[in-house]
Parts: sequence; structure tokens; C-alpha cells
Amino acid sequence: MTKVSPLEIKNLNEYLHNNDISNFLINLKYIIKNYYSIDELAKSADISKGTLYRILDKDANPQLLTLMKLIKVMGLTLSIVEK
Repeated sequence: MTKVSPLEIKNLNEYLHNNDISNFLINLKYIIKNYYSIDELAKSADISKGTLYRILDKDANPQLLTLMKLIKVMGLTLSIVEK
């Protein structure tokens, strides 16, 4: 089960819908920092702690595959839908 609130999920979806990747990443990083253990999240997502710390850097631009791993572990999913 996700630790992310329905409002935070709504905000993430709105950022993606509006192609606001910068705010999507800012909010995703906020959620990770505030709700998850870096050690547990990195292990569960099968990425190194160093990679996760680099992702959390304000200037990071993580790869889609890495984001999808993290989002899956967080109990969420990314979807592509027709407009």
C-alpha cells in the first residue's frame, strides 16, 4: 500500500498531464524524502543508495526506468492514456 496521500497523487498526475516535469520531479522527490527510508526504497527498487541520492539532488534528471522502479515500489504506477 502506498504512503502517498490522494492529494499528492492528484498533484503528481496534474503535473504530468500538464507536461510540468520539473514540478513532478520536485514533488516526487519531496514524497520520497519525507515518507520513505532511503535504504529500504533503494533496496526494494533494486537501485543503489548512491543512485537514489543522486536522483534526490535538485538538479537530477533521472531515467524513466529508474523512476518507474521507484514509483512501483511506492505502490503507484505510470500510465499512458489516450487524450
